[in-house]
Amino acid sequence: MKRHFPILLSGAAGLAIAAAPAQAQTTPSDADSATTKAATASTPPETRGIQDIIVTAQRRSERLQDVPISVNVVGGDTLRTSGVSLSADLPTLVPALNFSHVAGAGTAFLRGIGSNAANPNDEPSVATYVDGVYIASPYANIMNLNNLERVEVLKGPQGTLFGRNATGGVIQLVTRTPSFAPTLEADVGYANYDTISGSVYASGGLGDVVAMDVAAMYSNQRNGWGRNLTVDADTFLSKSKSIRSKILISPSDAFSLTLAGDYSTIKANFADYRLPKGAIGADGVESPANGYDTRGAITSFGDPFVPVIKNRQYGFSAKANGDMGFADLVTTFAYRHQDGYYYAEADATPLTLVEAKLPTYQANVSGELQLVSKKGSKLDWTLGGYYYSNKAGYKDLIFIVPSVPVPISATTLQSTESISGYVQATYEILPRLRITGGARYTDERQSMRGDVGLVGVLPNFGVSSDKRGYKEWTWRAAIDYGFTDDIHAYASFNRGVKGGGFDVLSIFNALGGAPVTSFDPEFLNAYEVGIKSKLLGNTLRLNVAGFYYDYTNIQVQVIPAGATSAGVVQTTNAAAATIKGIETDFEWRPFGGFALSGGAAYIHGRYDDFQNTVSYGNSAGVVVAPYDASGNPTVRTPKFTGNLTASYDFEGSFGKVTPSVTASYNSGFSFGSDNLLRNNGYTLLNASLQWRSEDDRFGVRVWGRNLLDKYYLAQGVPSALGALTTPAAPLTYGITLSTKFGG
Repeated sequence: MKRHFPILLSGAAGLAIAAAPAQAQTTPSDADSATTKAATASTPPETRGIQDIIVTAQRRSERLQDVPISVNVVGGDTLRTSGVSLSADLPTLVPALNFSHVAGAGTAFLRGIGSNAANPNDEPSVATYVDGVYIASPYANIMNLNNLERVEVLKGPQGTLFGRNATGGVIQLVTRTPSFAPTLEADVGYANYDTISGSVYASGGLGDVVAMDVAAMYSNQRNGWGRNLTVDADTFLSKSKSIRSKILISPSDAFSLTLAGDYSTIKANFADYRLPKGAIGADGVESPANGYDTRGAITSFGDPFVPVIKNRQYGFSAKANGDMGFADLVTTFAYRHQDGYYYAEADATPLTLVEAKLPTYQANVSGELQLVSKKGSKLDWTLGGYYYSNKAGYKDLIFIVPSVPVPISATTLQSTESISGYVQATYEILPRLRITGGARYTDERQSMRGDVGLVGVLPNFGVSSDKRGYKEWTWRAAIDYGFTDDIHAYASFNRGVKGGGFDVLSIFNALGGAPVTSFDPEFLNAYEVGIKSKLLGNTLRLNVAGFYYDYTNIQVQVIPAGATSAGVVQTTNAAAATIKGIETDFEWRPFGGFALSGGAAYIHGRYDDFQNTVSYGNSAGVVVAPYDASGNPTVRTPKFTGNLTASYDFEGSFGKVTPSVTASYNSGFSFGSDNLLRNNGYTLLNASLQWRSEDDRFGVRVWGRNLLDKYYLAQGVPSALGALTTPAAPLTYGITLSTKFGG
């Protein structure tokens, strides 16, 4: 048995890894202060000049230009006009953001900081929040962007006010607040690849105190981008549906309660991996010339079929805002659940080298209590406490390896309990000169339990780990100065931490008599300077930031040099890196309905010390261990990214016609630390032409994405069985009909 574990665990690791600013609306509801009925009233947008954008990047409502943090904001209208319907599409509008979605898991990298480990317990290094609720599982990060008021992308560690695993930054999704005025919005669309979609949003008052909304979305891509030649079936297709509702109870201006619930599912075969064009597979056959065709198939669970994933997630939350006189009291309680399955194979050929059924599971409860000072004084402060309890891993998984005569079964779950307290304050020491200081203390404990056995031969026996955890301080210090009301400069230092954990698949080690493996927290010290400005008679918003990151104890999956035991694959803290760069974003509205917006980022990331890792090369069977990656580029860190969006509103008795074009560029990046498996540079061009009736009740939008039909990778996974890749979407286009009443 022991001699079979290197190939078994190498395949297991490959499967685990693989599963792995534009204009914004300017009068958002205040998600973090007491909500009033007046706050739900809409404000007509201006047609010329730059409007103030209100964000909650510091857990209170503030002007974007006043916040000493690099933040990109994308409004709900911009998301719809640009055709961005998934969180994974955000990089076309946000420079320095890299987002892949493969096998149902979302892996975000921001300024080169991220994690491609995608077991259900591997919480991302870039944290996602929905209305202040933390989304823990990487399998829950691929979201339909429906019913959104705005998206805030906070760059750099947010280790004080957000805290939980926000090492690289935060993607904060803010949904619309229910309106007391009756509102109904609906659209239906059809696109190539026989894709049908539809969404509906309804809101209204239930009396003078209660308002409620419901948002639902459905999408079904019935033809795939390519063909699985082994099974003779379409591949790269998907079907999803989601529903979300919020109830606002606002008996007075001094108190409000928001109850929210959501449910969504997705079923897809985006997990159908292929080797790069021209690569020879383990069966000696060349990979298909058509970059969207595949050859891998699941053969151990009945008739052969294309590798497939299915994810389900749902959650509930309650958020109360109360005016205490001297401060606002904000309490948030939430429950999140994700489950599903992933049928996977690890060689991208018809051979049955490693196949698995991986039923994913994650559930957590969280609670947060905040006191937020009133506006209008020289001292703004926030005091809070946070509790988090999570259980995540695999239930009743099955691994099949021909060299082991019977399937291996296991259940493996990590339990995490964390409690933290934090404080942050900003004080105006001189007119227009402010200093900010904040700190957070986190006490976290983890353990792993499960069982493992050989089906029909060795009954499952219990396996448990010792408890582990950490106690750490994270902090923030900043100084900012307002030269005028429209020009602000800032400098900041932030320290972030991402918690450690267990390799849940290392439960297989128990069959060989070895213990489960674990890894320690990683840390990021970030230095940043920036300037935010509004220029040219309030028609141009221009923000620039420069940063320097000292990244240590980076969590990476490696094969240790000379390993021969069952613990051959594990996550270690073997690397240190330096990442530095400069980025800018702007919005320009010089006249009438014309708008030009975009951004750019230049980033230089290198591993300072990464000696005991592995290089798989680009061909099956090529393994170099130990491999020294010191000096190589950090993974998923393109040197240059940029985006530009132009739109113009033509208005008349015919209604309003709006053409919009978005171009985005990515200079390319590596998927592995050996810098061999790379995404080459690519340019994406998206465009739309929208008509709205004069009364804004009816609309038609014709749209296209990736109009240049560029071929690039959504995911790349170096492995001992070959470089596993999945392509991103080719040219897609369609038409959407919409209607709107009330509001």
